[in-house]
Amino acid sequence: MLAAWLPDRFCTGIAAELDVATGELGWCNGAHPPPLLIRDQEVLDRALERPAKPPLGMPARLASTAREVHRMALEPGDRVLLCTDGVTEARLANGPQFGLEHFSHYIIRATASGRLASETLSA
Repeated sequence: MLAAWLPDRFCTGIAAELDVATGELGWCNGAHPPPLLIRDQEVLDRALERPAKPPLGMPARLASTAREVHRMALEPGDRVLLCTDGVTEARLANGPQFGLEHFSHYIIRATASGRLASETLSA
């Protein structure tokens, strides 16, 4: 659909769906940083990392295989963090990149203190 709407453009992204009745997460990665799984206030290393498919749009049209939907059963209390590389590659006031590790630790600290997701991300 994106290739038809903007034939010379593409974007990266993740399409995800959570079945709240079963706790099953389904996702498809279009050349985007993989989602992070946070369990017991720790990031589970590469738990949701799967081979990415081409970006959404024109490159996907040229792909030789269909997109795969990955599935994983989550546990109560799990958090899935989806973020753009625009967040992790942003620069701090003193110059270095914000970074994925810094970002995930910030999210873990904020949620452990009882902040709602909407409050955490607006800070």
